[in-house]
Amino acid sequence: MAIELNEEQKTIVEYDGDKFLSVQAGPGSGKTRVIVEKVKYMVKELGVKPESFLIITFSTKAADELKDRLIEGEIPASDVQKMQISTIHSFCLKILEDTGTVGLDIIAEGDKQNLFIKKHLKDLGFEKESHLRSYEIDKVIGKYDEYSTFNVDTERLADYLEDNFPVSSDFVEFVSTYMDENDGAFPADEIKEIDKANENTVFKDSYNNAKQIQIAKSFKTYLDLLERENSIDYNQMQIKALKKMDEGYMPPYTNILIDEFQDTDPVQMQLFKKFIESDETDSFTVVGDINQSIYGFRGSNKNYFKVLLDEYSDKFLEVFLSTNYRSTAEIIDFSQDFIMPHHESEDDFITAKCGSGKTNEVYYMTSEDKKAEAQNILDVIRHITEDEKMMLSDIGILLRSVKSSSSCFNTLIELFEKNDINYQVRGTGDLAENDDLKYILTLMYHLIQDDDPYYTFVPRETSDWLNLKTLTGENALFELSDDTKSILNELQDRFEKEVIEMDKTVCSENDGWGRGIKKFNGIFTKDNKRKDEVFSRVKKPILSDENLVKYSVTDENDLVFFKKLNELKVKVNAEKYYERPTVSEVYFELLCDITGYLDYDLVVNDEETVNNLTAIIPSISVYGEVMYDRSLRGAFWFIKNSLKKLDSYKPDEDAVQIMTVHKSKGLEFPVVILASLRENGFPTAFKEVDVESVEYIPEEFLGFDKYDGDAESSHIEEEERVIYVAKTRAEDELILSSIGEAPECVGDVITMNEYCRQIDLSDMEINILNPSHVDEEDEIINLSFTALENYNECPFKYKLSNELGLNVGQKKEIDDGIFIHSALEIVNKKIKANDNEYVGDEEVSRTVELLFEKANLKFKEEQPDKYNVKLETITKDVIRYYHEVGNDLFIVNSEYPFYIKGENYTFSGIVDLIYEKDGKLGILDYKNTSLVGKEFLAKYRKQLHFYVMALRDENKEFDGHKIDEIQIYAIKYKKGNKLFSFDIDDDYIEELKVELRETAEKIRNDQFAAECADCSGCSYKKICGK
Repeated sequence: MAIELNEEQKTIVEYDGDKFLSVQAGPGSGKTRVIVEKVKYMVKELGVKPESFLIITFSTKAADELKDRLIEGEIPASDVQKMQISTIHSFCLKILEDTGTVGLDIIAEGDKQNLFIKKHLKDLGFEKESHLRSYEIDKVIGKYDEYSTFNVDTERLADYLEDNFPVSSDFVEFVSTYMDENDGAFPADEIKEIDKANENTVFKDSYNNAKQIQIAKSFKTYLDLLERENSIDYNQMQIKALKKMDEGYMPPYTNILIDEFQDTDPVQMQLFKKFIESDETDSFTVVGDINQSIYGFRGSNKNYFKVLLDEYSDKFLEVFLSTNYRSTAEIIDFSQDFIMPHHESEDDFITAKCGSGKTNEVYYMTSEDKKAEAQNILDVIRHITEDEKMMLSDIGILLRSVKSSSSCFNTLIELFEKNDINYQVRGTGDLAENDDLKYILTLMYHLIQDDDPYYTFVPRETSDWLNLKTLTGENALFELSDDTKSILNELQDRFEKEVIEMDKTVCSENDGWGRGIKKFNGIFTKDNKRKDEVFSRVKKPILSDENLVKYSVTDENDLVFFKKLNELKVKVNAEKYYERPTVSEVYFELLCDITGYLDYDLVVNDEETVNNLTAIIPSISVYGEVMYDRSLRGAFWFIKNSLKKLDSYKPDEDAVQIMTVHKSKGLEFPVVILASLRENGFPTAFKEVDVESVEYIPEEFLGFDKYDGDAESSHIEEEERVIYVAKTRAEDELILSSIGEAPECVGDVITMNEYCRQIDLSDMEINILNPSHVDEEDEIINLSFTALENYNECPFKYKLSNELGLNVGQKKEIDDGIFIHSALEIVNKKIKANDNEYVGDEEVSRTVELLFEKANLKFKEEQPDKYNVKLETITKDVIRYYHEVGNDLFIVNSEYPFYIKGENYTFSGIVDLIYEKDGKLGILDYKNTSLVGKEFLAKYRKQLHFYVMALRDENKEFDGHKIDEIQIYAIKYKKGNKLFSFDIDDDYIEELKVELRETAEKIRNDQFAAECADCSGCSYKKICGK
């Protein structure tokens, strides 16, 4: 065998028996190595066909890493490409595409799903008494996830909720009348006042009941909306794939391998059972560790290893990977003692062995409070790094949460900052505190705010910075003159003073409103009625060109700055939707044209700042994709809220790693400090489920059981597994840090083991093992044809577009060619799923109409005649392709992804069409162009040769066939035949391999000079200054 394996590993790798395998793999036991070696053994030694493999991984990153390791293990890339190595969701999507459900818009969890629901709040019935506030949408998503994961009968649930949780008719009538009379404003403050006056909570309870009832009632509508818009979320992806298999479809995979099996949810288990019960399945292997099951909040609550052995005892052989090569003997023993009570007997428990030969004590310390704990952790870090044997990056500080006020996190960060300790944090959402982005958001707010001087709306959480002083502060991206700064500061101070005084006046006129606020920000804590009354009497400063002259702003540069800003404001608020710039164009203009902040020097010299500025671009893209890409008002609030979920960029450096335990899964550190342990804090205490609550779903409405046992024991066990996972991240030193007395589950194990040593904080002694620092591997550059051409055209353009993701963004209503290209992709997949029979002009027309309408709702609304003309033109062009070209081609594969790895690069992309015609195999690429001159044809030829290179195996074949021809279809070419063919040149392919290597090496060496021969048409010339 290529590498040395221990006996347990070798047994699993070479197993070729009649039973399927259930592999319990403990921490550090070489699980991924075994998966790789098993696949290699099956392919090379047993002759198993690569295309028969289905390998499910927990994440896309894990899938890519597995592919890389298989290729490095001498399995040809072309064979790895034939294997279905993916997440469960990618696999389910493939099932749907293979059975004719194609062109789906994936509404992934997070921002995109949130926006989809926000867009359809009215359709979903969240209005009047069921009014939903934006921050509550995530709760709706959580309920929808629960309904899908546990197959909840929502129609019966809704009936049950309506029967048992009343909504007062007085409440319904009051809310309806109020909203009709107040432009749709919801009476949140008034509801509180009515309940207070009546000394009950009838209206509050009615409001909560109405929302929960509507969530249940709206779920079917949500599914209908997904269907109508040809969209799908991850849960429905699984459910629909399972339905296809229930209807008789069986994916063509006979050798199945499931990684991280402990994280399986009920729907996924039903999918896996289809393979387990199929007579066609040759091998089925699951790998995981039930002790590391910590995703109960995603529905992974049950022990499916046990289910396999209970329901399929005659089919499965249980085996173990028990040798831990990661940790010291003591860390292993301590972790074992800790998790052992979760197991009914020693028979179902992996007794781990130490494979590293390392030994050390396990350390613990207690602190009086979180402030003292932070100081103690700092002292420990100083101690263990003082001889420079241990690097800061060797240390992982793991917490239950980095947002909980009960942990030492915030105090620790303050101490690190004060003492110049480098650190990196994952999962804080601290990008919201970035001063550059606050400034840009303040400019955006100026662009969208109402020019009525007696109307002010500022969210409470932004009241300390969303004002004129952000434009004058030391972190301003455009440096105003001192005189202008003084004027704007005085305007803001005067406005704030007048608000404070007016609030006192308003309070004196209204009994029960108190004496008035003492600080300006206090007004934002008051109810809407009081705020509206105060702001309606105080004139706010408006920075119009006319007003700036009245305010005595005279500096020419400052006036030009505000003039540009106000000109952009006019464009942003244009009456006709398509006369407005896109949100990405606005962002780009603010950074480049108006502030002049984003320039060549910043990009080259300030990696951290530029990466933080570009971090919000995906949020801008998502908003434009789901909502409206020219609506800055809606995008502003979305971007502001999205920043709370994003982390600031930190350059790679020697730094302490701080994260939640969940973020640490799959990682390991020489030193782990498990921080802020405390009884009922970490692990968190169980909150009793109120079975009388409107939010509780009775078991009778669940299609799948939620837990193996009861909710309380499931919660306690999962919380303890979280601690177990944290401990097992440690290689050499494990330090348990508690606030007050250690939690009982931890303290008991400390007491029973003599190797546990309390740290003497006054005379610190910690045995530091020599960490095994692995030399950093050379960076692998990820390339595509577009990235390569960007670099060839201008290395600086590549830097901006491909490394930083700074794309101005294409408009959704861009030219016809884009939609023709997209329609061809979708129709080709439908034809392939239809046994390669043309689906007919009517189905093609319907496909184009759905695709075009979804991206052009505003166009259809504002210019229906032009919309219909364009739709008709596009539809005719698509049908023409099939009548003249497409119907003569047998579709071998459509939208075929490829991935190849060289010594310093990976190269990936998607081939539009692989076809067979007259016994010849060919590649066809659709080009959204009318440009077919010599220069452009050379570029198309180059791209097609890259495709040939990527698709060929070691025999220069694709799936056993020689690639005979390569062509492009010029979608917009009107002067004759749209097909252009090229001869395949093997020598040219070898030249392209050299180009890939050389380009990757230049990128590795940070060669990003602005070398564009012609910048006239480049959107980045504002940055490079050429």
